[in-house]
Amino acid sequence: MSGYSIAVLTIVALTLLLQFLPWFRARLLRGKPAPDITRELTSVGDDLLIYFWSPRCGACRAMTRIVDSLMARRKDVVKVDASAAPELARKFHVMATPTLVRVHHGRIEEVLIGSRSEEEIRRLLP
Repeated sequence: MSGYSIAVLTIVALTLLLQFLPWFRARLLRGKPAPDITRELTSVGDDLLIYFWSPRCGACRAMTRIVDSLMARRKDVVKVDASAAPELARKFHVMATPTLVRVHHGRIEEVLIGSRSEEEIRRLLP
């Protein structure tokens, strides 16, 4: 194999790794204690669904409408603009938007990255 082929394969492998890195990190967060967010968020309880989004995120547009509808009816759903609150996003290791984080009794129960349907989002709620 030539040096050129090895370089191309290395670049392809690194690109694929970077695509899956947010997913791997999200899997590692499950079951870990949730960071203290009482200063940043007022509605913190035993059960919380945190939706991290960004105004520049195309996939966030449809999900934001769904989350806004849920927020109007529920107190356990919170929307966080990751670009306006990067320190909060960092606390949850958010690397991409949209990201949903389900916190249950102070532990991170689920982290979902990417666009989700209303049915998938509702399944995260108690």
